[in-house]
Amino acid sequence: MRRPLTLKDHHHEQRIFSVRLVVGVFLVLLLTGVLIGRMIWLQVIEHNRYTTLSDNNRVQTQAVAPPRGLITDRHGEILADNRPDFSLEIIIEQAGDLDQLLLELGELIELDEGDRERFEKRRRTARRPWEPVPLRGRLTEEEIARLVVNQHRLAGIRISADPIRHYPHGILFSHVLGYVNRINVQDLDAMTLDQQRNYAAASSVSMKTPCTVKSAIDRWKPMPAGGFCAYWKSRHRCRASPCGCTCPCGCNRPPTMPSASAVVP
Repeated sequence: MRRPLTLKDHHHEQRIFSVRLVVGVFLVLLLTGVLIGRMIWLQVIEHNRYTTLSDNNRVQTQAVAPPRGLITDRHGEILADNRPDFSLEIIIEQAGDLDQLLLELGELIELDEGDRERFEKRRRTARRPWEPVPLRGRLTEEEIARLVVNQHRLAGIRISADPIRHYPHGILFSHVLGYVNRINVQDLDAMTLDQQRNYAAASSVSMKTPCTVKSAIDRWKPMPAGGFCAYWKSRHRCRASPCGCTCPCGCNRPPTMPSASAVVP
């Protein structure tokens, strides 16, 4: 028995195709609109936010303390100047096993309990990432030589030379010149936030600092521009220096700041 011949309904098939086409085009346009909207949100509306996040990944803002100038009498004799102080600093993020590093450093230079306690206290305070933590200051030439020779196997250590105030006549003119001393809790409580920012460079570069001038000439003749420190941005990495150190292009080179001098009549 023959089966009945069924004819195709072209009109019905065309309607199904048209519905599918409209739904497909709608979904494509909807997804395209979502992508375009997301791109506008990221590139236009949130542009400043993501630009800042991107810069923070490759640029670090560092405070630079201006040097203190010379203090001389009217005959040109120096009453106060600066001398370099060599300090041992540790970059915690590069140190690895910190306890083992301290043991190895203790075999090369003298580290007493006071040095270790101050180091632990500074290490636990708030600091910027990759900011070196001072371990010991006033290194001798022999100690510096030992550290430099063994620096290849001591990851994370750094020797920095920072200027400290020197008074050739000792305490003879202290009533006139004053003195520079470490900032204590009372000094911090008496400072405003803007004043504390001015000492941001001093609080992160060496073991002698943060310091402040207690009295007399060294108080009103401190740093250029009224005691304000400068800020510069260093790149973590650049094409000329993949390791992030100072490179020929000068991107990691701090600015040179002038010093101020005073003459005692």
